[in-house]
Amino acid sequence: MNELKSVGIDISDNQLLIAEVLHDSVRPQVVKLEATEIPEKESIAFAPDLNVTLSIPDKQVTVRHMRLKPDDSFDLGSRCQFEMSSSLLEDINNFQFDCLISKSRERQLGLIYRRTLIYELKAQTGFDSEQDVTCISRAVALGRGLIAFGEHVPDEFFALADFSDRTVTICLIYKREIVDIARLSADKTSLTNSADLEHLIIELKTLINFRIAALAEQGITLPLSSLIINSELIDTGGIDLIKRYFPVGVSRASINTGFLGEKIDSQLAPEKFLISLGLTVK
Repeated sequence: MNELKSVGIDISDNQLLIAEVLHDSVRPQVVKLEATEIPEKESIAFAPDLNVTLSIPDKQVTVRHMRLKPDDSFDLGSRCQFEMSSSLLEDINNFQFDCLISKSRERQLGLIYRRTLIYELKAQTGFDSEQDVTCISRAVALGRGLIAFGEHVPDEFFALADFSDRTVTICLIYKREIVDIARLSADKTSLTNSADLEHLIIELKTLINFRIAALAEQGITLPLSSLIINSELIDTGGIDLIKRYFPVGVSRASINTGFLGEKIDSQLAPEKFLISLGLTVK
């Protein structure tokens, strides 16, 4: 496996958003950003030894919050997987488990995906069934993308929301760690219609407030400092509307251009690939 280059592929609004990142220097370098249609039959032409990661739709991810006490006699990751698997009524081999463990090791965010979904995603994106491909939640990739490639956010506790035609992907970040993820369906919402957008924003505020209240029970009691929006579909008027419901401060996500290689088109909006970039973070 080529450990020097990784590829992240986000399946978004019937297209593939592809990012390639080189890891052979002091800091990662983005060498390719490309938007392409989902292939119908042919396979995607990537070298078989590349690290490739696909995004898993938020609605297909089961989230578990855990507060397992660290114990040197047990691997915490294995304990997290055991806790998640014990709640399932099916064969655990039908699932893939991921666990985000906080630096303090006192909080764990468990993620459960069906393996059949992973096979379907590989087929949908044109990968051969034998190719070794990893899959990660879109919301986790969104947070990782901003933490690793975004302009520095000074706020200690903030929310990040990515708006697409069909869903709003949400990630809550505390001290540069992902502490929660969520989603809202936007299937019947026109983001260019102010009434539709306002209704969606009210839902977003309600959901984020609910998640913040749950995190307070886990010891994160700081108020939300800001909301960062990532979307080409939200215009200036939309941002102004969001600010009415989030007085804490609303801004757009921004990629640190120092990560972009010389071959990246300067006219391209790299923020469109924030999730794809997050998929390359290990």
